[in-house]
Amino acid sequence: MKIASAVVASMLLRWIGKSAIWLVIGNKNNNCRAEGKDGGFMESMNYGVFPVQDVFEIKGRGVVATGRVEEGIFQREDNVVIMRSGKHIAVSKIKGIEIFGYLPCAMKGDNVGLLLTDITKEDICIGDIIIREEQ
Repeated sequence: MKIASAVVASMLLRWIGKSAIWLVIGNKNNNCRAEGKDGGFMESMNYGVFPVQDVFEIKGRGVVATGRVEEGIFQREDNVVIMRSGKHIAVSKIKGIEIFGYLPCAMKGDNVGLLLTDITKEDICIGDIIIREEQ
């Protein structure tokens, strides 16, 4: 069943574009919504955990940390803390969330790149944890 869903999603992306996919799954007006087990929706969470798998610096744009969202939700303009071995390394802000284009948010399980501001490639490395500050 999962393979069939992935194939359908891939075909929809090619045929009608990403904006239509967001409407189909209930993500309207750039709100980050995830369906809960009870069928209801949760619109926000107070935390997020993102282990860094790779780091790139793009001239004119900034630093992109790639990885998989392990817990919570990340959105553009969120303040984040970069941790290494349990120690606070830097503070940054999410400028954009990328996965073959821009996304309004990234939820648990999404493999994405977080475009970060106010840091350099030397401030972040593979294995660091990016934590969303409580809102």
